[in-house]
Order: sequence, then C-alpha cells, then structure tokens
Amino acid sequence: MLLKIRISNGRPAPRAMIKRLVRSMRRDLRGSLHRRKEPDSVRLPNIYQDREAHRFLNWCRAAACCLSTETIFLRQNPSRSTLLEEAAHALQFHLGIYNDAVDIGGNLLADVAMEYMAASVLHQHAKRWKLPALEKNETSARLRRFRSAVRRHGGLTWDLRLKLRRSAKSLVRKLESWMGKSSMDG
Repeated sequence: MLLKIRISNGRPAPRAMIKRLVRSMRRDLRGSLHRRKEPDSVRLPNIYQDREAHRFLNWCRAAACCLSTETIFLRQNPSRSTLLEEAAHALQFHLGIYNDAVDIGGNLLADVAMEYMAASVLHQHAKRWKLPALEKNETSARLRRFRSAVRRHGGLTWDLRLKLRRSAKSLVRKLESWMGKSSMDG
C-alpha cells in the first residue's frame, strides 16, 4: 500500500514521520479493536407496547423483539423470562457480541448463537433470578432447540465459542445490575 502524506506546505512528509504516524495509527486501531471499554452505566432500552409494536410483532410472529440497543417491542403482560431475554439481546448489541459473531460466522450463525447464548444464560441463572417452573421448562426446551440448530450449522468455531463464553459473564453482570441484584447475592 502506498501512503502519501503531505505536510501543510504541500511538500511530501519525511519517511520517518510517516512511519511514526502509521505505527501510532496501527496501535490506536489495535487498541480500539481489542480493548473495547464498557461504559460503567448502560441505559435501559426503551420498551414499546403500543399498537405499532403489536402490529410489528404480529408480522414477525414473535412475542417480543429487540431491534437495537435502545428499542425493544413487547406484547402486553410479558413473562419475566421474555423480558430478561430481550434485555440480554439489547446488551449483546451494546457489548458488541453480535458484531463479533457476525464477523466470525455470518448473520445466520450469529442470530442462532445470540439466541443460544441468551437461552443458556437464562437457563443457568433461572433459580437465582426466580423464574417460574413453566418458564424454566420453556427455556430448557428453547436451549435444546438452539443447540440442535447450532449443530445443523456446523457448530460454533473455537474463537466464537471463546468470545461467547467470555462475554457471558459481563452479560450476566449487566442484567443483574438492571434488575438491581448484586453478583454476590444468592
């Protein structure tokens, strides 16, 4: 790659200056990619349950839908697990987990992996978060469905599995901070 940098007077920059600039740019880029800082406080997403939200959910044939870090559509009287799952999806978008999964496995595998991750987090913490027995059973069934879907897609690559495992802890921490629970509570 040919890089031409000109100083404000119009003359080409010396090679040493270009090398320093390129090195610092690479260092900055590497730092921003690998050491992504989490903001201390994550805003709760806006939850919509109006007529437009219901029309969209009917079109999607879903009970709830997380569109971004800031928007969740829910039906009236959602279950506790539905609310936690959609909050988990909003956090996945916010923490960059979804983008990492898309980079590694593409959109289809990323969607399945995010559903699998949310279901496994709910399944692991169902007792602690006091989910009713019916919702625990539904979560277990969904987790089995997503496991088989992941297998159908050829499984998760080792780097995606590692990223999901690492980010699950921060996901649980953020969800518990939203619920007002401490990570040390039993």
